[in-house]
Amino acid sequence: MQVVPGQWWQRGLAVILGAATAWLFFSRTASAFPGALRWVAAVLFVLFALLSVAPLYRRWMVFAEWLGVWVTRAIFSLIYLLVVPIVRLLYALSGGRQRHAGGISLWIPKRAHDHSLDDLERMG
Repeated sequence: MQVVPGQWWQRGLAVILGAATAWLFFSRTASAFPGALRWVAAVLFVLFALLSVAPLYRRWMVFAEWLGVWVTRAIFSLIYLLVVPIVRLLYALSGGRQRHAGGISLWIPKRAHDHSLDDLERMG
């Protein structure tokens, strides 16, 4: 879906959500509404306000792409720093290095085939 910033309905939603957010935060009956509803309205207001102004929307998207790059790096760094040492520790504790010294091996030696040239020609 292609998003075109600055359309009339986006501006209208920004105004409606802004009014709803102001009413939820500043009205005397605001205590009847859960706090999550107030914050959802505030976040939607900010997003539609950003979407209703084209230059602001472009800057927001540049920021979002930059943020995505750094969040991805942070997630993969955490995975590397947390998961890899744990796997190495479990491998060392299980005695992974000692098994290759002379213990049981999973390697199956290949059988020697006594095929003559005639047999190989008949096979294919």
